[in-house]
Amino acid sequence: MVKSILFFILLSYLSACTAVSLVTDDQSTSVFALNKTHKKKISVTKIKEFYLWGLVSPNSVVNIHETFREEGSHEVSSVKASFFQTGYQKFISWLSFGFYIPQSYELTALTLEDY
Repeated sequence: MVKSILFFILLSYLSACTAVSLVTDDQSTSVFALNKTHKKKISVTKIKEFYLWGLVSPNSVVNIHETFREEGSHEVSSVKASFFQTGYQKFISWLSFGFYIPQSYELTALTLEDY
């Protein structure tokens, strides 16, 4: 019985899904294209938290415009996203058997010089 429970936990941990969806305000892809008037590079790093092997997430959607607005930039282009886990985050995920999985993401973009 104990082996069955441990096997289920291991299987659930290995099949964890921590998907983050990127959305924009205007539903356009213009934020991913290069705008020649945007010259200053900005970067934002945040964390999304997942629970129960990624089956439960309070909010796995990232609004690109809203994220950069919080940093003071209202117009961005050439957005790039990367998702990763730090060593500490991997350790916490492993220690909790996947009940808690922190996932970091970094958004990098170009904006106007006066930002």
